[in-house]
Amino acid sequence: MVTSAKKSTAAAKSAASKPGRAPAAPAKKSVSSKAPAEKPAKSVKAAPKTAAKPAAPAPAAKKATPLPKQPAKTMAKPEKVAKPEKAEKAEKVVAADKAAGSEPPPPPAPAAGLAKPTAPRLTVRTPVGADELKQKIGALATATANIRNLKRSLQRSFYDIGLILKDIDERKLYEVKGYGSFEAFLEREIDLGKQLGLRLARAVQVFQREAATQAGLDRVSAAIAVFDGEVDPSLAPPPGTAPTSSGGARSPIPFHKL
Repeated sequence: MVTSAKKSTAAAKSAASKPGRAPAAPAKKSVSSKAPAEKPAKSVKAAPKTAAKPAAPAPAAKKATPLPKQPAKTMAKPEKVAKPEKAEKAEKVVAADKAAGSEPPPPPAPAAGLAKPTAPRLTVRTPVGADELKQKIGALATATANIRNLKRSLQRSFYDIGLILKDIDERKLYEVKGYGSFEAFLEREIDLGKQLGLRLARAVQVFQREAATQAGLDRVSAAIAVFDGEVDPSLAPPPGTAPTSSGGARSPIPFHKL
């Protein structure tokens, strides 16, 4: 503003000095404040506001599972000390039970007027003849095992087999296995067969051991067949004899007197 006033005074002076021109009116001094004018602040463009996204809903908090209630701790009661009299009485009862064969004591007698029928105590009873039955079962098992072993040398030990079969027949050991007859037992339990088994059991009743073993199984079996009528005597040799390879006949087999 001061510079503009100076310029106006200088222009007036130059106009006065020039002829024919009226002097210009002096320029009015503009009254202005000495303080410099403040520059207008630049307008700052506001950034476009973006629409705020809606916040995602927070996940619901899981409910805590309630802990099981623990029972309140109770104070342990002190154990009752048994009186010496009761302890001695209990020991006497235990000793009496052991002396009686560990049998439970009988039930106490009911009070008068309150009697109730009580069931009798169960007692284990063995059937009559159980021991004899066990002995027969063991004897039959031993006899059949011996017959199997002797059968390996039948020609030499047939007389011993006959003795075992005779004992089974006389004592009726076959009944412990459910057989009704000795013949049925021979057919199913002994591998010798029914006919040969019966002849061997019969041979020990008729012939002596030494003579039977010398004659052999075949001659003894043939002689028993004639004695029991299984073979026609007219078609068979005399009892106790058998043809030899030379055409003659052997000496008769000695037998027991019936």
